[in-house]
Amino acid sequence: KLRNSLTHTERRLSKLQEHPFKTANDLINDYLDKQESSVQLDTSTNTVATVFDNVADATYQGIEIETQWVVSEHLSLFANFGWLDAEYENFETDINPSDGVPLIEDASFLTPRNAPEYTYGVGGTVNYEVGPGELEFFAKYAWVDEIESDLLNLDVGKLDSREDLSASIGYYYENMSVVLFGRNLTDDTFEIPFLIFPLFASGTVTPGATWGLTVSFDLGAN
Repeated sequence: KLRNSLTHTERRLSKLQEHPFKTANDLINDYLDKQESSVQLDTSTNTVATVFDNVADATYQGIEIETQWVVSEHLSLFANFGWLDAEYENFETDINPSDGVPLIEDASFLTPRNAPEYTYGVGGTVNYEVGPGELEFFAKYAWVDEIESDLLNLDVGKLDSREDLSASIGYYYENMSVVLFGRNLTDDTFEIPFLIFPLFASGTVTPGATWGLTVSFDLGAN
């Protein structure tokens, strides 16, 4: 049997029962002189450097909703949803740096980087007593809308919507646990480009599907 103090599941269920349904938050962030970064040619050294400039005013507003359900003693579910509207209020930069002519002009029509309009996720946990401990299955699916990764919204920097499926199976006994997990099980990868005008372009590719095993011992558990 499990120890007399709260089991892993009981601790989790007690938290869900205190807040069983949902939380909702709205956000409005106004940025003055928002800092933007870009990789540029340093003519003094003929090398490239990352340049940070306070060049923009922007507004980010949206909502976040998260819900949780305790379906039964052995099953709990959750879901979340987010909406974000990100806009420049005032932004001036050289929108055509490849022409070799430094010309600063209005660029407030561009979309801020890394600001997905919609995001959502669903998942759940299933657990059962097995022997002296507890076996737990966890899974989560997340979806992120398309984003702009390039400051100037060039086509090469547009990232399509992406998804992530993660799951784990773990065995918990008293203050010990063994968990096998997998991340990005759909093996959805994408490249984040870095344009260096007028020289070349490079990029980084996100990891594909990954697996791992963790063994934990909580010295502070009662």
